[in-house]
Amino acid sequence: MRIKSIYWNFGQNKPEKSFRYIDTSSIDRKKNIINYKNLQYLSPEQAPSRARKLVSQNSVLFSTVRPYLKNIAVVRELKEYLIASTAFIVLDTLLNETYLKYYLLSDNFINRVNNKSTGTSYPAINDYNFNLLLIALPPLSEQQRIVEAIESALEKVDEYAESYNRLEQLDKEFPDKLKKSILQYAMQGKLVEQDPNDESVEVLLEKIRAEKQKLFEEGKIKKKDLDISIVSQGDDNSYYGNIPMNWVVIKIKDIFSMNTGLSYKKGDLSINNKGVRIIRGGNIKPLEFSLLDNDYYIDTQFISSEQVYLKHNQLITPVSTSLEHIGKFARIDKDYDGVVAGGFIFQLTPFESSEIISKFLLFNLSSPLFYKQLKAITKLSGQALYNIPKTTLSELLIPLAPFEEQELITQKVEKLFEKVRAEKQKLFEEGKIKKKDLDISIVSQGDDNSYYGNKDETTSYPIYEIPEAWRYIKFASLVNFRIGKTPPRSEATFWGTEIPWVSISDMPISGYVTNTRESISKLALKSKKIDISPKGTLLMSFKLSIGKVAILDIPATHNEAIISIFPYANKENIIRDYLMIFLPLISTLGDSKDAIKGKTLNSTSISELLIPISNHEEMKRIISKVDLLFQKVSQLFE
Repeated sequence: MRIKSIYWNFGQNKPEKSFRYIDTSSIDRKKNIINYKNLQYLSPEQAPSRARKLVSQNSVLFSTVRPYLKNIAVVRELKEYLIASTAFIVLDTLLNETYLKYYLLSDNFINRVNNKSTGTSYPAINDYNFNLLLIALPPLSEQQRIVEAIESALEKVDEYAESYNRLEQLDKEFPDKLKKSILQYAMQGKLVEQDPNDESVEVLLEKIRAEKQKLFEEGKIKKKDLDISIVSQGDDNSYYGNIPMNWVVIKIKDIFSMNTGLSYKKGDLSINNKGVRIIRGGNIKPLEFSLLDNDYYIDTQFISSEQVYLKHNQLITPVSTSLEHIGKFARIDKDYDGVVAGGFIFQLTPFESSEIISKFLLFNLSSPLFYKQLKAITKLSGQALYNIPKTTLSELLIPLAPFEEQELITQKVEKLFEKVRAEKQKLFEEGKIKKKDLDISIVSQGDDNSYYGNKDETTSYPIYEIPEAWRYIKFASLVNFRIGKTPPRSEATFWGTEIPWVSISDMPISGYVTNTRESISKLALKSKKIDISPKGTLLMSFKLSIGKVAILDIPATHNEAIISIFPYANKENIIRDYLMIFLPLISTLGDSKDAIKGKTLNSTSISELLIPISNHEEMKRIISKVDLLFQKVSQLFE
């Protein structure tokens, strides 16, 4: 029947006494109730021109302006004089008012209202067209049963929403929990087990003291620099949290002698490769430095101190640079007799010159935890450059482990890289990858979300902080991947029942592909040079449903929206399983492009994805931990 047949109202009038005003903003659209506490209390003189509609107990209010917003509610409290806005139709009825509210809220009814609405910015339906709309009218007893069924279902929806919100919260917290509980282990001495048989860190400190004493006697440092400041737990070492009992937190000045490089006049420089080469901030990349074709040279007559030459195991970092380049540290791998640091370079020389200690300190100073300290002390100089004050830098804190543990920490990730390099070299020799793919692109963290690779490149998408013992590595350096193909549909002989052919719809989310809806023929395989991916291969979609992953439980081919992924040095499928967990997150951060049917990655953006990796054993533990957490997530819905 027509809706005009089931209601009446008490019309409208200008208020003659003070009242509470119900306008469209008074409706809580999530619960479809009136916010009585927030109703304006107005005098007749204050009444807006729209405050006219009279309401009664159980009146149903329906906003005719922008009806798609569903400003619909029932008047449940009538303790005070209430007036509604003329934006509402007021429906007083003998029907079950709650049934009527739910009916008006239905998408079916709202769509019919929208179709009869006019106007662009504020579409609205007039009373005449509203009254002509049809309403389904069951008996009163059935109306009550419908209301009870809806409200029972809504309780389930609320329970589901609560569970969903808990899951959403878990999803939000999950990377951070991993970061805090696993990824920061290295800087907090939790990457490797503590060995009580290790030489005490005090032994190392004594060696440092002895070296500082020697330098003092040679007049190279001052007496005040002889002391070593060891910071106690609970003091100002909050950057590093709780570290092992056999570690100490010390200041930069207690483990390094620090100087700036050569000061020079621009007129003294040349570019003719004669004299001594000068390196500047542009030569320094995270974890390494390089000599450039455009380096300047200077005659030896302008060099007054041997200190400015690059020495084995020194660390170098820019004194003044743009904010995103602050915190780049590199290690000097040998003595360079013909190379000096420029005046805007800090040279940090460990008092105990050891390759192990030097590498450990490099990772330490390149870590996100140290970067937080470093960024806090930078000073803006001019419009774009930031300076690091030498004195303040010398007071910053770093954790120091026993020598044997330093060695374990520095070797763990390097060991994995060696395996990856060996595997890639083998594939190169077999002609399966190109020479350009032999390099491993290590990306380290710069300012906030900026990361710098071997080519001093940057990427702006957000990735999580990792400890210094981990590395960000480009996807193409960690795996070999292959894009699938689709044989021409016009060639009936290319399609059949011989070889399974996977499309995205065949891939269960983070599951196993056991069968496919379509198959191709051996003729298509040969004619179109299509490769079969073996059972156990990790697949990932990179078009439309970006980051959907699954593992083949059968040998199969697949379409061009999917890649087969073959990790290097894939011991016990650890890297494969690690990628299966994290690619759905990481792939969404890639440089996607808009296509006709949605977002898509391409071969280049896939290759550039940054993957945080550790050693095999730690990644194995992470996989187990994630599996356990996902089981707990599943229990939320049981």
